[in-house]
Amino acid sequence: LHKSLVTHTFIIIDEAQLLDIKMIEFIRTLSDSRTHSFLLSMHTNDAMEILKMEHFKSRNIDVIDLKPISKQEMIQYLNQKLLNTNANHLFTKKEFDKIFKYTKGNFRYIKKFVKTLFELLEFASNNNLKKYKNINSCLIIMTAIELGLENG
Repeated sequence: LHKSLVTHTFIIIDEAQLLDIKMIEFIRTLSDSRTHSFLLSMHTNDAMEILKMEHFKSRNIDVIDLKPISKQEMIQYLNQKLLNTNANHLFTKKEFDKIFKYTKGNFRYIKKFVKTLFELLEFASNNNLKKYKNINSCLIIMTAIELGLENG
């Protein structure tokens, strides 16, 4: 084929550590065709094990290690998200501190934490549980327990 007729496809795979060996071999084959490039997203420990495999020895590899976000970045992110819902006044500094303590700046955990917290608030509202109509320390702890970030 004429080079101008070949399209290049860029494929992103999240949680790539879950791929079985056949899929890894398939990715290697597509990569060899030079018509496909891959970005494999995975946890650091898993990535190091996978990158040691024969399939990746001759590959052009760049590793980008994403660090946890700071508490200030978390507060800015959540305030921005809540600003869009007119609910940016729901958290106190103490509650932000607790959320950050449980999530350790892991962006994925922060998003799960807030989602679960709002699900608990909705449940409390739907069941007329007045003690839990506003975010408080108890709801924060229940959220952490629900996510396995705290022992009950």
